[in-house]
Amino acid sequence: MTVLEQQVLALLRDGHGKGAIAQHLGISRPKVQRIARKYASQQQATAAVNDAQAALERVQRFAGDSGEVEVRVPRFIATLDEAIAAVGVDLDQWEVANWESRSYPVQTADGPIQGSYVKMRLTKRSLSMNPERIVEAVVKGLEAALPASGTIVPKAAVRYTRPQVLRTRIITDLHIGGYAWSKSTGGESWDIATATERAHACNRYLDAQVPEDATETLLAFLGDLFHYDTPHGTTTGGTQLDLDSRVDLMLSAVSEYAVTTVREEAERRPVTVLLVEGNHDKILSKALRRMLLLVFAKHKNVTVLEQYTPRQYHRFGATLQGFAHGDANRQRMVDMMATDCGNLGIWDGAKCREFHVGHIHHESAKQKVLWGAEALQGTVVRSHIALTPSDQYHADNAWGGGASGMSDWYYHHKGAMIGNRVAVSHFLEAA
Repeated sequence: MTVLEQQVLALLRDGHGKGAIAQHLGISRPKVQRIARKYASQQQATAAVNDAQAALERVQRFAGDSGEVEVRVPRFIATLDEAIAAVGVDLDQWEVANWESRSYPVQTADGPIQGSYVKMRLTKRSLSMNPERIVEAVVKGLEAALPASGTIVPKAAVRYTRPQVLRTRIITDLHIGGYAWSKSTGGESWDIATATERAHACNRYLDAQVPEDATETLLAFLGDLFHYDTPHGTTTGGTQLDLDSRVDLMLSAVSEYAVTTVREEAERRPVTVLLVEGNHDKILSKALRRMLLLVFAKHKNVTVLEQYTPRQYHRFGATLQGFAHGDANRQRMVDMMATDCGNLGIWDGAKCREFHVGHIHHESAKQKVLWGAEALQGTVVRSHIALTPSDQYHADNAWGGGASGMSDWYYHHKGAMIGNRVAVSHFLEAA
């Protein structure tokens, strides 16, 4: 029943003549007569409405990442919020793409009322569609990490008079937000809780191995801390991932881990933080850098490098280190190191040159023998293998997992290096 038909019937019930109704509504008298014949009595109109309402109370159609819901409700719907409440949309899972509402009369014991027919099209929530959710999740992670240190502004920066010793701590490929099922991969199961626990256990074990004479720390985040940041849950290359769809939990866990790691290290010695993005989290790696810049803006012991290049460098005395995620060609990365560092003015005089990369989820025989190190043109390339076990993709391609972690330290004047690579079993013992 259209709005015009409702108006005509209402005026007829009030005793108005057909000619007066036609003049009042600006339509022809024959049209009024046709409507009157169509609904010969109020009982027929009520029966028609009730039949239509019974035929369509709620219809749902869902396919993949989209859906459509149609409902009839015995009240007038005027706003999107009212429509969402009427349809019963789970806003944690769905976005409203578009909606429409049309009114129709409903007969009740107290007389006729205005009902509404609501039709709503939905799409699956994703990171790109919901920036508010990303911000909210990051805030949750910060709230969990900040209370332990208050305002995160120490009274004074730490200063040392003894010879300087740099600790380089590589953090890469945590893949918090990934899934692995032991029965299908042949390895161990993996989820957000396991990944977070493993990352903190790795911190505790490696922190216990740092020599007492270390005077400063370089924390290098080499990407893929988050498992995904695309709407369809793939890598930037399009490979489908096994993932946990609780985006807010993934964001909270990584935020809490990153802030806690930097804060705890800064309680012992001055810290420099650099970040490069991975092939799983090119967007969220940038967001993590911005978050750390804001959180530690006033911290006297923390310097977050605001650099956005895919390859980054750090010079400490006789030691020159390069950092990248590692999904690009290694030979080309080393070839560019001299050019990049020459432009920065930090190439000349370096006795110890190294390039650190992550991205590795398996160990070849050569990497096992050399503990992830190979020399290219006088530069040692160090591979840091992911903490994660094999997921379905790597298991299907017969790439065995080789989880580990590493912490190095360097003497300022001579660039001597001592490494400490840790096996997964050590993390579990330290947890």
